[in-house]
Amino acid sequence: MRRVAIAPMLLALPATVLGLAGCDDGDAFVAELADVPALAPQVEWADRMCAAVVQTSPPLTPPKTDQSDVGATLQTLVDMFDTMAGLLDEQHAKLHTVGRPPEGSDRAFRTAMRHLAEAHGLARRVERSLSRSAAASPDDLQEALGQIGALWGPGADYPGFVLDLVGLDRDLLPAIAQAPTCANLGVS
Repeated sequence: MRRVAIAPMLLALPATVLGLAGCDDGDAFVAELADVPALAPQVEWADRMCAAVVQTSPPLTPPKTDQSDVGATLQTLVDMFDTMAGLLDEQHAKLHTVGRPPEGSDRAFRTAMRHLAEAHGLARRVERSLSRSAAASPDDLQEALGQIGALWGPGADYPGFVLDLVGLDRDLLPAIAQAPTCANLGVS
């Protein structure tokens, strides 16, 4: 039986959670184009887009787990991934309502929305996989967590909607850098 430690998997979760909000070490990336003037409609759109992301990105922390209580640990992980999937789904709906950027790439927006849907799908697959687990011992839990690795695929390296969109259409960066709400995401 292949053993996988739970700690490294849980340590990776903060990066995933921050990715939901669009946070990353993008300071150099933002500084590069932040001083370029943006049109008012683009800045207004960016502000609405970032508001949708902020509303669906509450601070989440990795859960505290006790490997001696496998059932509670498993349920905690199921609940966490269920919450993540729900937030990603809500974010997708809000961003769909905001719509594509004016003067921006429709293709980039559609691609970023597809990536968001893939991240949602991954969180949901992990939640379902863990909820079906019959883990009764720490070894069973390790095995269930090890099986999650087989689920990684599209959505596993999701940087968050804002960084994904800007990576697909760099011309949007000035508007995002100038939108007040985007400052709450650390990208302005």
